[in-house]
Amino acid sequence: MKSIKIISLIALLNLMALGAFGQKEIDLENSKIEFSIDNSGTLVKGKFVQFSGTVTFNPDELDKASFEVKIPVSGIRSGNSIRDKHLNEEDFFFADKFPSITFKSSLVEKTAKGYMLSGELSMRGVSKKIKFPFTYADETFKGRFVINRKNYGVGDEGYDGEIAPEVKISIRCKLKS
Repeated sequence: MKSIKIISLIALLNLMALGAFGQKEIDLENSKIEFSIDNSGTLVKGKFVQFSGTVTFNPDELDKASFEVKIPVSGIRSGNSIRDKHLNEEDFFFADKFPSITFKSSLVEKTAKGYMLSGELSMRGVSKKIKFPFTYADETFKGRFVINRKNYGVGDEGYDGEIAPEVKISIRCKLKS
């Protein structure tokens, strides 16, 4: 009987620990995914107004950390509704065939300035491994990185010289309590 109580206590403590550092959902209202890209000498800024995901993160147990994010392409907003509609068409994100951008982590490492997140970014049917730095404080992750849109087939060759290949991405991810 005593051993059952001890096992039950251990199980309860494990559940409490999962609550403190277990899987949590992203707080969409207090999070953002923004981008910027040069288009014919003009810096175009935008954001994704829809996304969802889960995060498991404990700074003391990085081997158990995981990040999964899903971003519907239809949630892109660049301040120009005509451009946003065009970005969903076949020559850019091809939302009818590839409705979401996804990221799934594979490794989190501690660095001198914060952390390094490695994983697979998938869009338009192409998956590539990426790596980017982030910081963590008060249930909030912040990171910045650059991707080459052409590596994912976003924007056909007809846009070379007009639209830069490099897209700067900024993420602020707050977790739900």
